[in-house]
Amino acid sequence: MRSHGDQSEVAIYKALGTLRYLTKIHLAVYYPQPIPLPRAYYLRNNFEDYCTNGKVTDEQIHLTLDNAITNSAFDPTLAQSIFRTISKSKAEFSYPLERLSLRVQKVDTYPPLRDLLAYIGRSWVCTRNERDDRPHECFVSEYDDAEYKIDREYIEVHNEYPKLKNAVIAQAIYRIWPAAERGNWIEEWHSFPLAGS
Repeated sequence: MRSHGDQSEVAIYKALGTLRYLTKIHLAVYYPQPIPLPRAYYLRNNFEDYCTNGKVTDEQIHLTLDNAITNSAFDPTLAQSIFRTISKSKAEFSYPLERLSLRVQKVDTYPPLRDLLAYIGRSWVCTRNERDDRPHECFVSEYDDAEYKIDREYIEVHNEYPKLKNAVIAQAIYRIWPAAERGNWIEEWHSFPLAGS
């Protein structure tokens, strides 16, 4: 489970590195489910009304949305950092880490939030650089379901998501990536580094 790349999350990656014969690993990365809304709110797409008039306080919503967004933001820099953390934790005569695949699990939530999380929650394959002078470096390539790639392409081609039609989600994005308020959030979003990176 992602936990903002804190020491607990890093400790898990380091522990994986202590497995002597580990050369390939697939990690299913997930984060706590966002705000559980009553089904009626999903059907009416009334998320903002629920946030304003419902039983959830602003502070709860901000914290939950911020956690969901920051824990789901997964770019190639974070993938490389996880690979490097596992690889550097290998003992001297252990088999080197050859391949790491990171699969970001998708969540079922309010559609605009689900689409945002699917957009920034990308899955990666890291393959070890074979050069002797770079034992902990890797090449990173994205892999995702065709469905999500098509959705991202649609968003980018039609300039649909930069408008951030949902004010509650837009405010969360601006809290997390302040530069997004002045520009296009698609160009500003990024994952956050692991503790100690």
